[in-house]
Amino acid sequence: MDSSQCLGDRFRGFPSYILLASCVTLLAFYASQPGSLDDTFILLVYVRHFVESSQLYYNVSDGAVDGFTSVLDLILKSSVFSLFGGDLLLLNWIVTVSCMLGASAVGASLLLILRSSFSCYVSLPFMIVAISTLSLNPGLAEGATFLLEVPLFLVLFLTLLLLCITQKELPVVFGSLLFLLFLARPEGLVYGGVLLLYCRLLSFSRKFFITSSSIFIALSVGYLFWHFSYFGHVAPNTYYAKTSSCFSCELNDGFVNASRFVFLLGGGGIGGAVLALPLFSYFILQSHRRAYWGLWLLLVASFGIVIVEGGDSYQLTRFFAPAYAVGVIAVCFGYFASISSRGKRCFLFLLVLICLFAFFPASVGGYKRLSYGETRERRWPLSEDDFECEREYAMKLKQK
Repeated sequence: MDSSQCLGDRFRGFPSYILLASCVTLLAFYASQPGSLDDTFILLVYVRHFVESSQLYYNVSDGAVDGFTSVLDLILKSSVFSLFGGDLLLLNWIVTVSCMLGASAVGASLLLILRSSFSCYVSLPFMIVAISTLSLNPGLAEGATFLLEVPLFLVLFLTLLLLCITQKELPVVFGSLLFLLFLARPEGLVYGGVLLLYCRLLSFSRKFFITSSSIFIALSVGYLFWHFSYFGHVAPNTYYAKTSSCFSCELNDGFVNASRFVFLLGGGGIGGAVLALPLFSYFILQSHRRAYWGLWLLLVASFGIVIVEGGDSYQLTRFFAPAYAVGVIAVCFGYFASISSRGKRCFLFLLVLICLFAFFPASVGGYKRLSYGETRERRWPLSEDDFECEREYAMKLKQK
């Protein structure tokens, strides 16, 4: 078998896999509970004012505060609204779902490319389970219901992880994407640093590391300087930061939230993957152990970031979207790189655990909605009057 035929076998059915990922992602989104859209109301105000005046609107009575979490999400949705006009809420929904489908497509592509780097032949059932498990990301589905920046953040994160795993040395692209990750969410600054360390662990060239990190640092410092000059403080989104509790209390809240996701919501599925992955490293080919351990460390760092965020994560699944994705990718990586059938069975068992954790809530929830003919209940503002009512109610609560 020549190399071109082997490559064709590796990527045979690629469109079908992407279609599978898209359908499963939509199932997870459909079955998830509708998220609160309070922050979406705020974002729509910023989008409207940014389009009309090219300036960031802020609450004058409170001073210059940034009421948006993601400046990149704001710019993206403002650009779409400027180009197409029409119903701002509908465009917001379209952009969010498009980013969600993009995240699932990038994730499926990552698994397919990862598979192709090890062997021409991996069982079809395994690939179906792997792509379905990755696409059932509960954090992505829940994040999309809030119509905010979680899908956009995950698209960028998985794209960067794809460049890391495939060891594509594109320093300018990588550094620029790291900066966009920071603009997508404030914790992207920490994720960017961890991804740079992962590249270093994978023995990327010194030139790549220096160039990409320099671009990332320079752009981030420039943005923070602009943020300080515009709003008067460095930290993004300080108006909504949790300040009522001490830092140790915030850490405790974050730890409880992470433990709840790992062991209670996941039935031990994700927790088993986190705890067991290092124990299975002896199944991995020697040449791939550094990449394998790097994924595990990235997984732990993803949980650590949520823990440090503490109560600011509001006990929601959407903040665990990167951790879930890395966990599934790490398990699949272990399966592909395993040198024995016993190792493959262990990783397959972990993957099935995670799949069951994610599939049953999505399938049962979706079936109930289909059975009763229910539509997704949303508290979307349908007009300017609806928004004014929400605003008046919020002001009354504030005055009390």
